[in-house]
This record gives sequence, C-alpha cells and structure tokens, in this order.
Amino acid sequence: MKITYSKNINAAYIYLLDTTLKVFETDSFEVLGQISFGSINIDFSKEGYILGFEILCAQEILPQKLLESPINSKIKIDYEKSLNKVYVMLIEVKEEEYIKKSVSFEIEGLLKFGDVYLDFDKNLKLVRFQIAHADKLLPLKFLEIIS
Repeated sequence: MKITYSKNINAAYIYLLDTTLKVFETDSFEVLGQISFGSINIDFSKEGYILGFEILCAQEILPQKLLESPINSKIKIDYEKSLNKVYVMLIEVKEEEYIKKSVSFEIEGLLKFGDVYLDFDKNLKLVRFQIAHADKLLPLKFLEIIS
C-alpha cells in the first residue's frame, strides 16, 4: 500500500491493491457540508475489488501531516476477521481525538457490494477508511496477507 500526492493539482491517491490492474469503473462520493469540500473517488478492478481511493481537494480533506511526506507515511491497515472489516488508518491519532464524524456510503453494483465508512478527526480531516464486508470488496489473498 502506498500514497501519492500532487500539490499542483491538490490530489492524493491511496493505493490498496496492485496498481498495474486495469481500473474497471470509478464511483465518486462527494464530501460536502460540515466535513469540508472535495470528492473521494473509489476505483474498482474488473472483478469489483477496491483498488484505491483518489482524493480531490486533498488539502481540505486530508491531515497536513500526511500531505507533507506521503511517501514516508506509515499507513496502517488491519483486518478484523470476526467483523469482516478492514481498517485503513491514514495517520495515528489518539482515540479521544478521533472519529468525530463518520460518513457511510453503500457501494452496490459491479459484481460485489459492501460499505465504506469515512472517519474524520476533530478538525474534520479524514483519518480512517473502514471497509465493511471486506471479503466482498477485497481479494481473499489480500485479506490473508494483512491478517
């Protein structure tokens, strides 16, 4: 997993899976209102698995710490098998400072379905993705590697 950021276009990309796979379809979710503004696009493989997340207006959505050094960022990913949920932690935050707002998006269509939750800190910056029904949205081989 890696993250890239282009200051020129104010966009970041968080790669979950092999970036050589061809993207089949992109679903876009707008992040508006209290959260800030911008959009998050979720890229899917032809099999319906999540490949990664494109974040437009990244300075408004992502923590500055993450954007300052995206290559050196230590994105943490965990699979909680009993809940069938993957957590993608973009930055480390103290539990009491975090998850002040959570936005849920149902993803239906393609060949798979599931839910993605976006969790924001007290400054309304995106700090974590939760991928529910992970076995439907991520390849089993990937889940085995991160378990």
